[in-house]
Amino acid sequence: MRGRGTTWLGVAVLICLGLGIGCATTQTQKQKDFTETKFVVREQVTAASLRELGEELALSICKDEGTIQSYTAFIEAFPHSKYLGSLLSELDDKAYEATARIVEIEFFEDAERSNSLEKLKNYLARYPHGLYVREANEKTEPFYFEECVKQDSTESYQSYLQEYPNGAFIKIAKDRIEEVYFEECENRASIESYLAYLKEYPYGKYREAARGKM
Repeated sequence: MRGRGTTWLGVAVLICLGLGIGCATTQTQKQKDFTETKFVVREQVTAASLRELGEELALSICKDEGTIQSYTAFIEAFPHSKYLGSLLSELDDKAYEATARIVEIEFFEDAERSNSLEKLKNYLARYPHGLYVREANEKTEPFYFEECVKQDSTESYQSYLQEYPNGAFIKIAKDRIEEVYFEECENRASIESYLAYLKEYPYGKYREAARGKM
């Protein structure tokens, strides 16, 4: 009797293990199917493809995709969904963001086409954290430095250094500031002016000339 009872217990355990393995396999397959389904739907999110998946799974895909197209497809597939209100609100936000982005792109493209310093600076003022801040800064710098060269004053070059502390023309600007400073000293032609130069540029490239003038 003990042997028979043990046998039945062993069979029961095997059946339970088999069911457990079967359940685990089924769950794994569902997860695999879910992942593959999301991949397929991402290729082309349509109302028909979402409807076939059911509301909950379709919502997960819609949220994961996060595009206006996916939200619109879900609303079309499930017009009476309990999630309709929140999705419509999110869709409005996404539509606003998309429109704002289009406006920004057009604003920058117009500034770029016009090759205008004023328009590029207007873009940077309007979109200080915009999509094309780096490109706009790169395009405004040569314009800005060109204006500094036209003015050719200590103030103009210092203004450039303040505006573009890591700019491409830093060395040229600093060298020219020193040159302009020394030229002004020569124009004044006084000991005080040369002393002022040597104080400002103790290792400057005109230090010997300044000492020779005193």
